[in-house]
Amino acid sequence: MPSLIAPNQTATPREMLMWAVLGILVAALLAAFWTLCNDQVQKARMRDENAQLQRTALSDCLSYMPRSTLHSCAGGGSGVQAAQAQATTVPVNFTFR
Repeated sequence: MPSLIAPNQTATPREMLMWAVLGILVAALLAAFWTLCNDQVQKARMRDENAQLQRTALSDCLSYMPRSTLHSCAGGGSGVQAAQAQATTVPVNFTFR
């Protein structure tokens, strides 16, 4: 009649090595996952900050530039140049006879 209690077996060096390798693998996967998630969070923060900066720049351009339009301010940096050029140019008066 077999005994219901399992005999006390000691772990072999091969089993100990397998558990050590599995533990290192799990730790490496967790570190890689954390790095990936951290990178994605940083990218999302940068996108949010960039969007806020663009909204602020557009609002400032519309507020402080005389005769500025949404189209002249929305061009990446060219809105400021266009508003300055518009303020400094003198219209030419053509008279046809």
